[in-house]
Amino acid sequence: MLLPCVAIGCRRIPRPLSDIDIAVLLIWASDVAQCLTSVNASSSVLSLGPSTTALAVYALVRCGVNRRMLVSGICCIGLILAITMCGTFIVFKRAVMNAAFENSYNFRYLLNPMGLTLNMATSMLLITSGFCFIGKSRWAGAAGTLVCFAIMLSFSRGAILSLILLAATLALFVRPWKEGLKRAGAIAVAAVIVGIFCHGEFTTASGMNRTASQQQSTMSRVNGTEAALQVFMERPVTGHGTGNYMQATDRINDPDNSVALTNLAPNWLSQIAVEKGAAGLALYALLGIMAATATWRGRHRRTTIVCACTLTALAFKEMTQSTVLYRPGGMILTCIMLALLQPHGKEYRYSVKTSVIGTAIFALCLIAVDTASYRATNLYNLTAKAAALSKNGEFEKALRILDNGGTYPYLETAKAIVEINAYTATGDTAILSRAYGRLQPSGQTDKLNASLTEYTKMLKGDTGNACNSDISDPTGYYKARVLYTAGEKIQATNAMARYVTLTPALLDIIMHDTMLTADTAFMKQLQATLLADKPGKTPHRPKMPVTVTRHSALATPCRQNSHC
Repeated sequence: MLLPCVAIGCRRIPRPLSDIDIAVLLIWASDVAQCLTSVNASSSVLSLGPSTTALAVYALVRCGVNRRMLVSGICCIGLILAITMCGTFIVFKRAVMNAAFENSYNFRYLLNPMGLTLNMATSMLLITSGFCFIGKSRWAGAAGTLVCFAIMLSFSRGAILSLILLAATLALFVRPWKEGLKRAGAIAVAAVIVGIFCHGEFTTASGMNRTASQQQSTMSRVNGTEAALQVFMERPVTGHGTGNYMQATDRINDPDNSVALTNLAPNWLSQIAVEKGAAGLALYALLGIMAATATWRGRHRRTTIVCACTLTALAFKEMTQSTVLYRPGGMILTCIMLALLQPHGKEYRYSVKTSVIGTAIFALCLIAVDTASYRATNLYNLTAKAAALSKNGEFEKALRILDNGGTYPYLETAKAIVEINAYTATGDTAILSRAYGRLQPSGQTDKLNASLTEYTKMLKGDTGNACNSDISDPTGYYKARVLYTAGEKIQATNAMARYVTLTPALLDIIMHDTMLTADTAFMKQLQATLLADKPGKTPHRPKMPVTVTRHSALATPCRQNSHC
């Protein structure tokens, strides 16, 4: 709908197009096409909002925004984020040290500056460091040093290596040599200061793959890449659709949290391959070639070289975990960097004619898409309110709140969960049938919906396939409880033991379940089953710190202190 709008209007304005412009437009067009080919169109439509916003910002920068003011503004944003990161780390490290731990390295995942995960924050900081190094003033250089200092405080192996790469490329390619060495020196100063004041964390991070947690983190990325390759082969041309990486890979990921540490894509190539297929990989390869060509043409322009070095370091960082493609801010900053890589329109072979009316219509469409994305984000707030009401037994009120959000598949699943809870509390079979009806349309494509569908069947009395449930089944414990009420206690014991082994917190729920705790014979059998599966006893449970700790967590509620 947007493309014909460009041709409408009374006054046409010629716009030069570069090779990178065409590649960016093609990637955006593929995001639009993904809404038609995606296995889950809802996610692709929601992802179109940030993609369209990033395209609009890219176009504004290319059309003549004051670049000096833009770079200064982004430097200020990076400075604020860096100060927040440093302040958060000081409070965080003090809390860890007060708990008598030697250093904070193994607790980094708890550090979320400004609500961002640590990997997302470091990627954003890495991009803003490039904007700081574009500036010529002393304050921009100081801001760049502080931003690099904040990146080092993440003690992320990928971030540290990407900073080393950034420093090396700046020193090698920025001319005059003095300017390149000055920027590389700022990174080196940040690393030295962090190494002095956070010696324990820095030494552990520098070991790269020395500790058990680092080895586990590396293996999770290897396993994630293998899972992505397997999913890619299912839809190799168009992929599963933008925004559907987690849904596509969740059903084949290992449920054991000692194997997989995160649901994020292990690298950006895996994410693009799963979501956009070979077509998407080809478009990003085209963008890379065009960017390399533009860099060669502008190799005597300092801003071009700094942008190219930053984008190279970012691409390397994203090969350790894909985060930029999940954050609208990261996408926008990357597009701005791509725009700044190119000089204002000179050497371009292509041109298009745009119109005032067409541009206005495009702007209105952009507002509409972003408004829809913002509204969809608010659906999560609705489900949080509904969950709180459902927990208090106010099921009708919870359903009314969810009804206000529309008929999104996400909300239909939430309504089904509320109705299942209502059935559990009241025993009204009509409510259960209504929940089953909501789950039917998407029960075969989504793991949670498929699990809930099977659970409702069991509540209706069909327990035939219960023992064949996937070990990563999100409703596995509740299905095991249905088996217990149906009198199949042996199956219930084995099933509960499997799910509790993967999620020890479930044992707390069991210990407060009066129906189960009243059956002393059943509880003794369950505890014996749980404690018998010791780490290292079988190949699927290696004797690693995480499995030993988890086994200890199971022993504690069972009051097996010596075992613990």
